Amino acid sequence: MTEKNQKFSRKLAIGLFAILSCLISLIGLFSYFSLAETARQRTAEQLHSIASLKRGQIEAWISERMNDARLQAGRPPHFRRLTNSSRYDLAEEV
Repeated sequence: MTEKNQKFSRKLAIGLFAILSCLISLIGLFSYFSLAETARQRTAEQLHSIASLKRGQIEAWISERMNDARLQAGRPPHFRRLTNSSRYDLAEEV
């Protein structure tokens, strides 16, 4: 090989290396952003599901407390006093 051919081969190799490096970098960046968006969407869906479940649990808890309050409101006052009293309170009344 002549010196001219060697310089051309070297420049060609460097040029190909630069082009391939850029292509690989672009593919890597595209993959990263694509996967990051997918991960964000999946996390948002999971958080939405958790929020929905928690909302249902809170609504059920509030409903139970409201039913307890309605039940207590419907009892006669002396019965409420007996069911809510501790042993200490009962001993003082006697």
